[in-house]
Parts: sequence; structure tokens; C-alpha cells
Amino acid sequence: MTSLLPTDGGLRDATYLQQYRRMVNEYILPALTPASKPAQTAAKTQALREELEKSRQTQGVPGTATAFNDAPET
Repeated sequence: MTSLLPTDGGLRDATYLQQYRRMVNEYILPALTPASKPAQTAAKTQALREELEKSRQTQGVPGTATAFNDAPET
């Protein structure tokens, strides 16, 4: 997206770049910040350990990469 923004008036003064920065700072970053810290449980910790171990074991193996929206295996 940033490669398509016109930079009339220089990079720091470009209108669209300023709008982009405003969107990121006012909407995207706040949306990524949780309202409260997620609760840590033994089950969640164990599930994370298992996923990390599966990832370590399959690193570099063709056909084992996961997409960002794949659910954790159980």
C-alpha cells in the first residue's frame, strides 16, 4: 500500500501518507491492543508448547506449512 501513495510535497508532507499514518495510529494499532491481558492457563500453555514442537519438527518439510488462519491441531 505504501508503495502506491503519491508523495507530492515530499514524503513527510504527502497528504495520503499522513492519512495512512493516521489510520494506522488511530484504528489499526488500537485494535491490536487487547483490552485486558489474556488469561494464561495450563491448557493454553500446553497447547502452545505442542504447536511449537510440531512447528520445530516440520520446519523445512514441504507441504507442512500452515496458513495464518489454520486452526491449531488437537
